[in-house]
Amino acid sequence: MKAQCTTQKSNLGRLQVQLRGVVLLLALVVMVTGCGGNKVPDEVTLSLDGKEFKEPLAEIHEGQLMVPGSFIKDVLGKEVEWSEDLSAKAPSISEPIVHYSGKVGVLMYHDLMENPDRGDILSVDQFRGQMELLREEGFVPISIDLYLDYIGKGSEVPDNAVLITFDDGYESFYKYAFPILKEYNYPAVNFVIVSAVDSPSGEGRPKLTWEQMREMQEHRIGFYSHTYDMHRYGSIDAKGTQKPVTTRNLYLADEKRIETDEEYEKRMVDDLIHAEQRLKEELGNNRSVMALPYGAFNDKLLEILDSVGIEASFTVKEGINEREDRNGYRINAGRSDQRPEIVLAKLKGQDPSQRLLVNGDGAQLRISGTTVQFSKLLQGVSPEDSLVPLREVCQIYDIKVDWNHNKKLAVMTTAKISRTAN
Repeated sequence: MKAQCTTQKSNLGRLQVQLRGVVLLLALVVMVTGCGGNKVPDEVTLSLDGKEFKEPLAEIHEGQLMVPGSFIKDVLGKEVEWSEDLSAKAPSISEPIVHYSGKVGVLMYHDLMENPDRGDILSVDQFRGQMELLREEGFVPISIDLYLDYIGKGSEVPDNAVLITFDDGYESFYKYAFPILKEYNYPAVNFVIVSAVDSPSGEGRPKLTWEQMREMQEHRIGFYSHTYDMHRYGSIDAKGTQKPVTTRNLYLADEKRIETDEEYEKRMVDDLIHAEQRLKEELGNNRSVMALPYGAFNDKLLEILDSVGIEASFTVKEGINEREDRNGYRINAGRSDQRPEIVLAKLKGQDPSQRLLVNGDGAQLRISGTTVQFSKLLQGVSPEDSLVPLREVCQIYDIKVDWNHNKKLAVMTTAKISRTAN
């Protein structure tokens, strides 16, 4: 009997421990999901008079669905501005703002289109807007030569120095970016896939020609390597697993084996040297710098770059470069779903996702010339990125709104549609 009681107590103890574990787990779940706090919902969908669209910037703050000023501008067709005249607070020309000193911010672009059909392609108007903001905010575009001297020779760079870079050598650079760069007298650099210039296939987006590049060189535009023919993925095993060919030993299907380290190194050296030779033959390049395909690298690849005389390289990681950053950071500025103000905020070292809560009289935006008071405002880097309560916006414009929290869906109906339905 005593043994039975002992066993029952032991089982009861284990059950209590298990229950405590369940309670702790439930508490952890509540903490992670955020009961009643601020939360960024997954894929908020807004529906206005039956037309649905996603709003990635939407946020739930203290139980209220907040939407960005860009919603008011893009969907409701209203101009959105700050509620006060900020020009009086702008620095005078004699007192420029120093965002950073002794460093270089590097902007990364790829392709431009007049009307982008994808988020990772920038519009021509957005590119122009970014170039104008660089000038307004006191940034100083520098040449690739000065950047290389800064990295390798200790040369000084101006305050707020920025290097403008493009990857892949698309013809849109010549058609759209080059005229704007000339207009602002900005130097820039384009990292081209050399084989695509030597042997244009006609597939995909059109690429630059050697003749176009020679013309642009006269206006402080440099052209350097994005490898000769290594901007691609390749199989690294018999299963066909794909990885960037610059960073992995490839699977040789004909021989049913993986290439040796020596074969990998020779493949890379041959490609990189061939790219440099062609750039020198066609453009007279006497310096070497490259953008790493997909931003991928490892220690061995960096050693190979050094062995063939590559002075500096670029990845796609975001950050601001200092002298020791020979494998440099870049800020992706080439997305059409990212406003110019966001790019400038990153250059300034700000976190665009962090917004300041404003209550009271300061929670205002100027909408189509009229100052509108909200109960609160999450202030971003621009009026379009600032968040305001959706219900208050709908009240102003006589829009009925129903918010389904579980479906993350806000269904809005204009008064005109509502009257027609009745």
